[in-house]
Formats: sequence, structure tokens, C-alpha cells
Amino acid sequence: DIMKRIDAAKSLWKIPLYAVTVNYSPSTGLALCPTLDEVMDRDKKIANICLPPAGVGSPPPMDGAQVEVIFNTVFYNNYGKHSAPKTQHAKVVGYTWDWSG
Repeated sequence: DIMKRIDAAKSLWKIPLYAVTVNYSPSTGLALCPTLDEVMDRDKKIANICLPPAGVGSPPPMDGAQVEVIFNTVFYNNYGKHSAPKTQHAKVVGYTWDWSG
């Protein structure tokens, strides 16, 4: 199982936290979870939301403080399954991640 391998690597490299996206469509939050069990448990994940604090809306622009918070984490993007019917035959030539969409 890939998650068990990722968890083993996290332990080996002494990475303290998972940074996990929490979907509040159309917005998202970020939870910092110390264990894989917390990543997989909805209530524990919600209890660990730190950016933005629960109920305040979209996250602030990515800045130096946020980079420091998630620097030494395993980032687990659990934002959800997406389907793109208009791009089924597209060729992926690159990627980017933009928190603000």
C-alpha cells in the first residue's frame, strides 16, 4: 500500500507532520496531522485545521510564513477526485499547483 510506504519514509526522514488539504468546496483548508491515522480520520483531520482556521473562508495568499509551516511535512493533497471530460484526450506536458486556483 502506497500510504504505508509514504508513512515509512516520513518516519525514516524524521518528518514530523502531514500537511493535508481539507475540502470545503469551493474553498479548502490545510490540516497538519502528526500520524497517518489522523490523515485518514475525518474528525481528527478537521480538528487539525490550521490554515485558514475553520470557518473563516479561503486561505490567505501563500507567503513566507505559510512556507515555513509546511516546509518539513509530507504534503497529502486530498482535495478530491476530478474528472475533465473535455480533456480526456489531452497530453499532459507540465503541471503547476496554485493554492488560490
